Amino acid sequence: MTFQPLSKFKPFTLGLIAIPLLLSACANTPDRRGPDTRDRSANSSGERPNNGRARNSGTFARPLALLFADMDANGDKRLSLAELEAGAEKEWESFDRAPSAIFFANWSRNALGSTDASPTFMMFDKDLNGVVSKAEFMTLLAERFTRYDTDKNELVDRSELIVAFEAQRGQRSGGNDQGGGRGGQRGGGGRPPR
Repeated sequence: MTFQPLSKFKPFTLGLIAIPLLLSACANTPDRRGPDTRDRSANSSGERPNNGRARNSGTFARPLALLFADMDANGDKRLSLAELEAGAEKEWESFDRAPSAIFFANWSRNALGSTDASPTFMMFDKDLNGVVSKAEFMTLLAERFTRYDTDKNELVDRSELIVAFEAQRGQRSGGNDQGGGRGGQRGGGGRPPR
């Protein structure tokens, strides 16, 4: 069997790499249409209709919030330090040994919702020895508890587990009513000015 020079395959190989990347970039392009500034009417609750467009702010729960919510033993929607310690001990017992990345991935999917959820295996494995020790596991959960307890009352309530955000939106062109017939917005999905 003879081997062909690598240069013979370069254009083909580059094409195989470039096509999926381009398709991925197109599929993940965010909606850059800003809010509709022409429609100023309000509904009975005083809110403007968004006409099916994405909101430009919102909230989400941290992946660890799912685990912390499960550790709320008394159901008062607040996690105490004692509940954290008991819950962390119970989670640790679900491992039959110090978990490697593969065992940890199963736990992460079940407890946090995804194998990619934060905190990741590498965040727990502080000494980078390929396994998570009980001390590393307990320490990271305690550190996150302290970080999330923003009012420092040694309780983490649901509002401390939720993150609010304001999304960046594209800007509309102003003034003249050219192009798309929507307040000067032209058709197409060009990039917003930087």
